[in-house]
Amino acid sequence: PSENKIIIDLDEEENVRAVGPNVQIVTPHQMAAGYVPPSVSLSDSNQTVGTAKIAPEILAKNSLKTGHTYEVKFSVDTIKTIPYYKHGIWYTNSGFRIYDITNAKKLVYEETPDHYAYDNLVYHDTLGGYWSLKISKELSTDIFDGMLLRLDGAVETAQFDAEKSGWLTGNSPISIVPTIEESKYLPWDYDIVFTDQDSAYVGRVKSRTVHDETGRRIPRNDVFLHQAFNFYVLNKTFKDSLGNYEVMDLVGQDMNSDGKFSLLDDRVLVGPVSEKGGWAGTAFIIDLRAALDGTNLPKPNDVYRVTFKRPFLASDSIMFTVKASDGLDVAALKTTMGKIKVVPNPYVATDAMESAVSNYFLNQRRRLLFTHLPARCTIKIFTMSGVLVREIDVNNPSDDGIAHWDLRSREGLEVAAGMYIYHVKAKATGDEKMGKFAIIK
Repeated sequence: PSENKIIIDLDEEENVRAVGPNVQIVTPHQMAAGYVPPSVSLSDSNQTVGTAKIAPEILAKNSLKTGHTYEVKFSVDTIKTIPYYKHGIWYTNSGFRIYDITNAKKLVYEETPDHYAYDNLVYHDTLGGYWSLKISKELSTDIFDGMLLRLDGAVETAQFDAEKSGWLTGNSPISIVPTIEESKYLPWDYDIVFTDQDSAYVGRVKSRTVHDETGRRIPRNDVFLHQAFNFYVLNKTFKDSLGNYEVMDLVGQDMNSDGKFSLLDDRVLVGPVSEKGGWAGTAFIIDLRAALDGTNLPKPNDVYRVTFKRPFLASDSIMFTVKASDGLDVAALKTTMGKIKVVPNPYVATDAMESAVSNYFLNQRRRLLFTHLPARCTIKIFTMSGVLVREIDVNNPSDDGIAHWDLRSREGLEVAAGMYIYHVKAKATGDEKMGKFAIIK
């Protein structure tokens, strides 16, 4: 009549013979000496536009599919785009999927607005409504194939990364001002490359419709078009069909209203040119006015990197592979064998790990526990006078570092109280450990 049947079948000695589907028997144990666990490694070829960090974590090693490679792909929700410019996209991630590449690219896990773990996805009712990853915490998936994924550093939409932006070469006082809205369409990696040429780059656009960091349109008389610069800016995130990086356009902004452009007095707006030849938007602004004089301006070959935190693109993919346990760590085995011990020590009449006996006609089944053993080893137990009492041949699974002794001799008789010596020898390496323990009845 119960909702869930609990079945535990015991034999006449009260040993567990069988259990029902709602019962699992679990024995905690230390890892075996020298055990090398299975691992998950990210592919060295992973190169993504998205900047969040993904870390696979093993939870149930017996459920792992060793040797299998997995791929993570992301769903993208486009919020807005810049007309006539293919790299102008304001976007977010609305979920992700995980495929087992080794098993014919089988879908093994997904999170979508219709089904997601915990509160990993959030709905926003602004800008027409969209879903995004929750950004207030590290995200983790449910368990799949014995593991889960942790996602750290996810962003709802792109934002300037001041911490990772900086000089790759050189060190001059420079201020990078991202635009509040337009930079969300243009959140890529940019290199500002300084040269010894006064006209390394000359502005291209003809339109004076340019906005500053607040989105305010800059007065036409304060915009310098076709200005020559001794530096240029590359969009390092994308390459064209010939393998070249896009060169961004540069527009001067008159800050002191003198009608003359100077790096020490004015600012430089950076943005792409649209397919129509117009200014597509301001990604960020370069301000060198803190240099005060020409001696502090950047030198030829100096490079400054401007970068953003970004969601993943649909073209991004992250690959990782589950690797099997890799043999035996001999050095770790030698170290861990020094931790071998007997518990409880001393053994006084009984201990908490022994199963209770409900039939009063049966004797309590007694046992000691050896911990931190090699998975394959031999344990010999002697009296203090050197008489061999019992030999235990241990052939555990590769991760299991424990073994029990039922306090019986080779003849099956209960041993007497007293002091005993144990000797453990690893079968793989021949390393040995000796110790002693006491039995009090």
